[in-house]
Amino acid sequence: MKIDSYPKSQLNLSDSEIQVLIGIILSDGTLQKRANTRFHFTQSDKHKEFFFMVYELFKKFCTDNLVSSPKTRTANNKSYLCYTFTTRQLPCFNLYYDLFYQSNIKVVPKNIDIYLTPLSLAFWIMGDGSKQNEGLHLNTYGFKLEDINILVEALNKNFKINCTLHKHKTGMRIYISKNDLLKIKPLIKPHMHSTMFYKLGIKE
Repeated sequence: MKIDSYPKSQLNLSDSEIQVLIGIILSDGTLQKRANTRFHFTQSDKHKEFFFMVYELFKKFCTDNLVSSPKTRTANNKSYLCYTFTTRQLPCFNLYYDLFYQSNIKVVPKNIDIYLTPLSLAFWIMGDGSKQNEGLHLNTYGFKLEDINILVEALNKNFKINCTLHKHKTGMRIYISKNDLLKIKPLIKPHMHSTMFYKLGIKE
């Protein structure tokens, strides 16, 4: 039976898929709700290995035989290739839209700490992490300061690390120091694609 033939109510997210979804929503992923909710994800050609890692996890929620071909986009007067996929509109995504969106604007749930696991953090870092000397930035530019503070508290609580905020011309971002990165690295590396190891200061 084709995926398209399954009743929408029979398509559910596994525990690991939920954790991955949380990490991606905190970074580059978006949810769009009409009657039900669909998950949308885009990556540049530079990170196509990561893109297809995510696509493999969620393709069962997409239309059958979906082929993700690179498309050209323009931003800041520069053109680049990107890959994208969008799932079907499904009830299983509704909870996470309601959790992360207010008036169609992405926010951080106050109880994000109960969702933030090593798996979700790994995908968050792959999407929005950037190496900073021997530490790591999480580029949280799309969130308000109050939301970023909630994320800092959740990271400090769940992983026993002391994250701080760094100001950037684009907005505020979360900084994980060298010592704290060393502490969490064994927890998140097993979940990351090898092409993203550089964000942890690890060569492939």
